Amino acid sequence: MRRCVVLLPLMMIACQGRPPVDVGEGEGEGEGEGEGEGEGEGEGEGEGEGEGEGEACTTITQQRPADAGVVFVLDRSASMAQPAQGFGDTKWEAVKDVVLDHIDGLSDDVDVGLLLYPAGGGRDDQCAVSDTFFVGTGQPQDRQTIRETLEGVVPVGGGPLASALSVAAEGLLGAASQPWAIVVVTDGAPTCNPLLNGSTCTCTFDSCQTATVNCLDDVETREATRVLQDAETPVFVLTIDDANAFLSFFDELAAAGGTGTARGALRAIDVARDMDQAMLEFLDCRLDVENATFG
Repeated sequence: MRRCVVLLPLMMIACQGRPPVDVGEGEGEGEGEGEGEGEGEGEGEGEGEGEGEGEACTTITQQRPADAGVVFVLDRSASMAQPAQGFGDTKWEAVKDVVLDHIDGLSDDVDVGLLLYPAGGGRDDQCAVSDTFFVGTGQPQDRQTIRETLEGVVPVGGGPLASALSVAAEGLLGAASQPWAIVVVTDGAPTCNPLLNGSTCTCTFDSCQTATVNCLDDVETREATRVLQDAETPVFVLTIDDANAFLSFFDELAAAGGTGTARGALRAIDVARDMDQAMLEFLDCRLDVENATFG
Protein backbone atom coordinates (compact mmCIF):
# COMPACT_ATOMS: atom_id res chain seq x y z
CA MET A 1 0.00 0.00 0.00
CA ARG A 2 1.27 3.48 -0.87
CA ARG A 3 2.21 5.62 2.12
CA CYS A 4 0.21 8.83 2.40
CA VAL A 5 0.51 11.85 4.61
CA VAL A 6 -2.65 12.40 6.63
CA LEU A 7 -3.92 15.97 6.85
CA LEU A 8 -6.32 17.59 9.25
CA PRO A 9 -9.80 16.07 8.79
CA LEU A 10 -11.48 19.34 7.77
CA MET A 11 -13.83 17.55 5.40
CA MET A 12 -15.41 14.17 5.96
CA ILE A 13 -17.60 11.93 3.83
CA ALA A 14 -21.08 11.26 5.15
CA CYS A 15 -21.77 7.56 5.23
CA GLN A 16 -25.50 7.57 4.56
CA GLY A 17 -26.24 5.45 7.57
CA ARG A 18 -23.52 2.89 6.93
CA PRO A 19 -20.78 2.34 9.55
CA PRO A 20 -17.62 4.37 8.81
CA VAL A 21 -14.26 2.68 8.33
CA ASP A 22 -11.03 4.57 8.94
CA VAL A 23 -8.49 4.19 6.16
CA GLY A 24 -4.95 3.10 6.89
CA GLU A 25 -2.47 0.32 6.54
CA GLY A 26 -4.21 -2.65 7.98
CA GLU A 27 -4.07 -6.37 8.14
CA GLY A 28 -6.95 -8.63 7.72
CA GLU A 29 -10.02 -9.33 5.76
CA GLY A 30 -12.08 -6.82 3.83
CA GLU A 31 -11.51 -5.14 0.49
CA GLY A 32 -8.01 -5.01 -0.99
CA GLU A 33 -5.12 -7.27 -1.72
CA GLY A 34 -2.96 -9.46 0.48
CA GLU A 35 -3.41 -12.72 2.32
CA GLY A 36 -6.97 -12.02 3.07
CA GLU A 37 -9.30 -9.35 1.89
CA GLY A 38 -8.91 -5.89 3.41
CA GLU A 39 -7.99 -2.26 3.26
CA GLY A 40 -4.31 -3.14 3.61
CA GLU A 41 -1.70 -5.79 3.24
CA GLY A 42 -0.62 -8.64 5.44
CA GLU A 43 -2.06 -11.36 7.58
CA GLY A 44 -4.37 -11.38 10.52
CA GLU A 45 -6.92 -8.89 11.67
CA GLY A 46 -6.85 -5.19 10.83
CA GLU A 47 -8.71 -2.19 9.61
CA GLY A 48 -10.90 -3.95 7.09
CA GLU A 49 -12.87 -6.45 9.13
CA GLY A 50 -14.96 -9.31 7.98
CA GLU A 51 -15.31 -11.33 4.88
CA GLY A 52 -18.33 -9.39 3.75
CA GLU A 53 -18.98 -7.41 0.66
CA GLY A 54 -17.24 -4.26 1.83
CA GLU A 55 -20.42 -2.22 2.15
CA ALA A 56 -19.06 0.01 4.92
CA CYS A 57 -18.51 3.63 3.91
CA THR A 58 -14.99 4.98 3.69
CA THR A 59 -14.30 8.04 5.82
CA ILE A 60 -11.64 10.30 4.30
CA THR A 61 -9.34 12.33 6.53
CA GLN A 62 -7.74 14.33 3.71
CA GLN A 63 -4.75 12.41 2.45
CA ARG A 64 -2.05 13.33 -0.04
CA PRO A 65 1.38 12.08 -1.05
CA ALA A 66 4.49 12.91 0.90
CA ASP A 67 7.05 15.31 -0.52
CA ALA A 68 4.56 17.69 -2.08
CA GLY A 69 3.93 21.38 -1.63
CA VAL A 70 1.22 24.04 -1.75
CA VAL A 71 1.72 27.75 -2.45
CA PHE A 72 -1.08 30.03 -1.28
CA VAL A 73 -1.32 33.04 -3.61
CA LEU A 74 -3.47 35.48 -1.67
CA ASP A 75 -5.09 38.74 -2.71
CA ARG A 76 -4.25 41.37 -0.10
CA SER A 77 -5.62 44.32 -2.12
CA ALA A 78 -7.40 47.26 -0.50
CA SER A 79 -10.86 45.74 -1.04
CA MET A 80 -9.94 42.81 1.20
CA ALA A 81 -10.07 45.19 4.16
CA GLN A 82 -13.79 45.66 3.61
CA PRO A 83 -16.50 43.71 5.43
CA ALA A 84 -18.81 41.45 3.45
CA GLN A 85 -21.91 39.54 4.41
CA GLY A 86 -20.95 36.04 5.49
CA PHE A 87 -17.31 36.96 6.16
CA GLY A 88 -17.44 38.40 9.65
CA ASP A 89 -15.18 41.39 10.38
CA THR A 90 -13.34 41.73 7.04
CA LYS A 91 -12.73 39.53 4.02
CA TRP A 92 -9.01 39.45 4.78
CA GLU A 93 -9.51 38.24 8.35
CA ALA A 94 -11.83 35.49 7.15
CA VAL A 95 -9.46 34.28 4.42
CA LYS A 96 -6.44 34.52 6.71
CA ASP A 97 -8.12 32.34 9.35
CA VAL A 98 -9.10 29.69 6.76
CA VAL A 99 -5.58 29.54 5.34
CA LEU A 100 -3.97 29.29 8.77
CA ASP A 101 -6.36 26.50 9.76
CA HIS A 102 -5.33 24.53 6.68
CA ILE A 103 -1.62 25.15 7.18
CA ASP A 104 -1.88 24.03 10.80
CA GLY A 105 -3.49 20.80 9.61
CA LEU A 106 -0.82 19.88 7.06
CA SER A 107 1.65 17.13 7.78
CA ASP A 108 5.24 18.25 8.27
CA ASP A 109 6.07 16.34 5.08
CA VAL A 110 4.24 19.02 3.07
CA ASP A 111 6.06 22.21 2.13
CA VAL A 112 4.05 25.43 2.23
CA GLY A 113 4.64 28.64 0.30
CA LEU A 114 3.06 32.06 0.61
CA LEU A 115 2.85 34.79 -2.03
CA LEU A 116 0.88 37.95 -1.32
CA TYR A 117 -0.17 40.36 -4.01
CA PRO A 118 0.33 43.24 -4.32
CA ALA A 119 3.54 43.49 -2.33
CA GLY A 120 2.18 46.36 -0.26
CA GLY A 121 3.69 49.72 0.53
CA GLY A 122 2.61 53.19 -0.48
CA ARG A 123 0.31 54.45 -3.20
CA ASP A 124 3.01 54.10 -5.87
CA ASP A 125 3.32 50.39 -5.09
CA GLN A 126 -0.34 49.46 -5.54
CA CYS A 127 0.51 47.12 -8.44
CA ALA A 128 3.96 45.94 -7.34
CA VAL A 129 4.76 42.27 -6.76
CA SER A 130 7.86 41.05 -4.97
CA ASP A 131 10.42 39.17 -7.09
CA THR A 132 10.59 36.42 -4.47
CA PHE A 133 8.19 34.69 -2.13
CA PHE A 134 8.41 32.52 0.96
CA VAL A 135 8.60 28.75 0.58
CA GLY A 136 8.92 26.89 3.85
CA THR A 137 9.38 23.31 4.92
CA GLY A 138 7.03 21.52 7.25
CA GLN A 139 9.06 22.60 10.26
CA PRO A 140 7.23 24.55 12.98
CA GLN A 141 9.44 27.62 12.61
CA ASP A 142 8.53 27.95 8.92
CA ARG A 143 4.83 27.57 9.63
CA GLN A 144 5.22 30.21 12.34
CA THR A 145 6.87 32.58 9.85
CA ILE A 146 3.84 32.29 7.58
CA ARG A 147 1.49 32.86 10.51
CA GLU A 148 3.35 35.99 11.59
CA THR A 149 3.40 37.30 8.03
CA LEU A 150 -0.35 36.84 7.59
CA GLU A 151 -1.14 38.35 10.99
CA GLY A 152 0.80 41.47 10.04
CA VAL A 153 -0.87 42.12 6.68
CA VAL A 154 -2.65 45.43 6.03
CA PRO A 155 -4.64 45.12 2.77
CA VAL A 156 -3.69 47.76 0.20
CA GLY A 157 -3.36 48.24 -3.55
CA GLY A 158 -4.70 46.59 -6.69
CA GLY A 159 -4.87 43.11 -8.21
CA PRO A 160 -1.68 42.14 -10.11
CA LEU A 161 -2.53 38.43 -10.22
CA ALA A 162 -0.74 37.82 -13.55
CA SER A 163 2.52 39.12 -12.11
CA ALA A 164 2.07 37.08 -8.94
CA LEU A 165 1.54 33.84 -10.88
CA SER A 166 4.58 34.62 -13.04
CA VAL A 167 6.71 35.05 -9.93
CA ALA A 168 5.37 31.76 -8.56
CA ALA A 169 6.22 30.01 -11.83
CA GLU A 170 9.76 31.38 -11.92
CA GLY A 171 10.34 30.40 -8.30
CA LEU A 172 8.90 26.90 -8.48
CA LEU A 173 9.80 25.72 -11.96
CA GLY A 174 13.48 26.45 -11.55
CA ALA A 175 13.97 24.65 -8.28
CA ALA A 176 11.00 22.39 -7.48
CA SER A 177 11.83 18.73 -7.03
CA GLN A 178 8.39 17.61 -5.88
CA PRO A 179 4.84 18.22 -7.10
CA TRP A 180 3.33 21.58 -6.22
CA ALA A 181 -0.12 23.11 -6.41
CA ILE A 182 -1.12 26.77 -6.42
CA VAL A 183 -4.18 27.92 -4.47
CA VAL A 184 -5.37 31.41 -5.44
CA VAL A 185 -7.86 33.26 -3.23
CA THR A 186 -9.14 36.60 -4.51
CA ASP A 187 -12.04 39.02 -4.11
CA GLY A 188 -11.55 40.84 -7.40
CA ALA A 189 -10.63 40.54 -11.05
CA PRO A 190 -6.94 40.69 -12.06
CA THR A 191 -5.85 44.19 -13.01
CA CYS A 192 -2.71 46.35 -12.98
CA ASN A 193 -1.62 45.98 -16.62
CA PRO A 194 -0.76 49.54 -17.80
CA LEU A 195 -0.33 48.36 -21.40
CA LEU A 196 -4.03 47.68 -21.96
CA ASN A 197 -6.27 50.07 -23.87
CA GLY A 198 -8.67 51.76 -21.49
CA SER A 199 -11.12 52.48 -24.31
CA THR A 200 -11.53 48.87 -25.44
CA CYS A 201 -10.73 46.72 -22.41
CA THR A 202 -13.22 45.16 -19.98
CA CYS A 203 -13.32 47.69 -17.17
CA THR A 204 -13.47 46.33 -13.62
CA PHE A 205 -13.90 49.55 -11.70
CA ASP A 206 -15.22 53.00 -12.60
CA SER A 207 -13.49 54.53 -15.63
CA CYS A 208 -10.61 52.79 -17.37
CA GLN A 209 -9.89 55.53 -19.89
CA THR A 210 -8.12 57.58 -17.24
CA ALA A 211 -6.90 54.58 -15.21
CA THR A 212 -5.93 51.66 -17.43
CA VAL A 213 -4.79 49.71 -14.36
CA ASN A 214 -8.50 49.05 -13.78
CA CYS A 215 -8.74 47.02 -17.01
CA LEU A 216 -9.31 43.28 -16.74
CA ASP A 217 -5.90 41.67 -17.30
CA ASP A 218 -7.35 38.46 -18.70
CA VAL A 219 -4.84 37.44 -21.38
CA GLU A 220 -1.66 37.77 -19.29
CA THR A 221 -3.26 36.08 -16.29
CA ARG A 222 -4.41 33.09 -18.36
CA GLU A 223 -0.97 32.78 -19.93
CA ALA A 224 0.78 32.79 -16.55
CA THR A 225 -1.62 30.08 -15.40
CA ARG A 226 -0.96 27.94 -18.48
CA VAL A 227 2.80 28.13 -17.84
CA LEU A 228 2.25 26.58 -14.41
CA GLN A 229 -0.13 23.91 -15.71
CA ASP A 230 2.26 23.01 -18.54
CA ALA A 231 4.81 22.30 -15.82
CA GLU A 232 2.27 20.03 -14.08
CA THR A 233 1.57 22.55 -11.34
CA PRO A 234 -2.22 22.82 -11.03
CA VAL A 235 -3.77 26.18 -10.19
CA PHE A 236 -6.91 26.15 -8.02
CA VAL A 237 -8.98 29.35 -8.09
CA LEU A 238 -11.15 30.38 -5.12
CA THR A 239 -13.20 33.55 -5.54
CA ILE A 240 -15.15 35.59 -3.02
CA ASP A 241 -17.43 38.63 -3.05
CA ASP A 242 -16.84 40.99 -6.03
CA ALA A 243 -14.71 38.41 -7.86
CA ASN A 244 -17.82 36.31 -8.34
CA ALA A 245 -19.06 38.91 -10.84
CA PHE A 246 -16.23 37.69 -13.08
CA LEU A 247 -16.82 34.01 -12.44
CA SER A 248 -16.89 33.12 -16.14
CA PHE A 249 -13.37 34.50 -16.51
CA PHE A 250 -12.19 32.70 -13.39
CA ASP A 251 -13.69 29.47 -14.74
CA GLU A 252 -11.49 29.94 -17.80
CA LEU A 253 -8.54 30.55 -15.51
CA ALA A 254 -9.17 27.37 -13.52
CA ALA A 255 -9.52 25.42 -16.78
CA ALA A 256 -6.18 26.82 -17.94
CA GLY A 257 -4.75 25.72 -14.60
CA GLY A 258 -6.03 22.18 -15.05
CA THR A 259 -8.54 22.29 -12.18
CA GLY A 260 -11.89 22.45 -13.95
CA THR A 261 -13.84 25.47 -12.74
CA ALA A 262 -13.37 28.21 -10.18
CA ARG A 263 -14.92 27.86 -6.75
CA GLY A 264 -17.12 30.85 -5.92
CA ALA A 265 -17.73 31.37 -2.20
CA LEU A 266 -20.49 33.47 -0.64
CA ARG A 267 -19.41 32.91 2.98
CA ALA A 268 -16.22 32.23 4.92
CA ILE A 269 -17.38 28.67 5.55
CA ASP A 270 -17.62 28.21 1.78
CA VAL A 271 -13.98 29.25 1.41
CA ALA A 272 -13.02 26.55 3.90
CA ARG A 273 -15.10 23.99 1.98
CA ASP A 274 -13.60 25.01 -1.35
CA MET A 275 -10.08 24.82 0.03
CA ASP A 276 -10.85 21.36 1.43
CA GLN A 277 -11.94 20.19 -2.01
CA ALA A 278 -8.87 21.68 -3.67
CA MET A 279 -6.65 19.80 -1.23
CA LEU A 280 -8.52 16.58 -1.83
CA GLU A 281 -8.14 16.90 -5.59
CA PHE A 282 -4.40 17.33 -5.24
CA LEU A 283 -3.94 13.68 -4.30
CA ASP A 284 -2.13 10.65 -5.57
CA CYS A 285 -3.95 8.34 -3.19
CA ARG A 286 -7.38 7.49 -4.57
CA LEU A 287 -10.16 6.09 -2.42
CA ASP A 288 -13.48 4.68 -3.50
CA VAL A 289 -16.17 7.02 -2.25
CA GLU A 290 -18.97 5.72 -4.43
CA ASN A 291 -22.42 6.35 -2.96
CA ALA A 292 -20.99 8.83 -0.41
CA THR A 293 -22.16 12.40 -0.03
CA PHE A 294 -20.37 15.44 1.29
CA GLY A 295 -21.58 16.46 4.73
